[in-house]
Amino acid sequence: MAKRTKKSEKAEKAKTKGTAKIMARSVDLSKEIRRAVDTGKIVFGSKQSEKSLLIGKSKLLIVASNAPELVKEKAAHQAGISGIPYLSFDGTGLQLGSICGKPFNILLMSVEDAGKSTIVTAVEKMNAGQ
Repeated sequence: MAKRTKKSEKAEKAKTKGTAKIMARSVDLSKEIRRAVDTGKIVFGSKQSEKSLLIGKSKLLIVASNAPELVKEKAAHQAGISGIPYLSFDGTGLQLGSICGKPFNILLMSVEDAGKSTIVTAVEKMNAGQ
């Protein structure tokens, strides 16, 4: 059995802290997404979200990780042109649907009005920090 050195212990703690920060960030985002769904105006689906984006009502686009590449690329491109923040959600469409309280997959959603949620400013801060 190998001995643990102080360096390996420090590295392990650093990994744990980084993972904890990522998990805390995703939990906070999940809560904010749910708060936006409950108190704000959200549009679900690729076609409706695209329409909302083109009209100029959308303030944030959220895309699930298992969305088709074409949908992801198109949404990212249109969000970039419009200057709207874009969030690539780490979970699947089923998980995103569950967070939103819906019994179906959500691959793409658009936040038109965040309500009491701070999701739009949180995503802008995340994007600015990258």
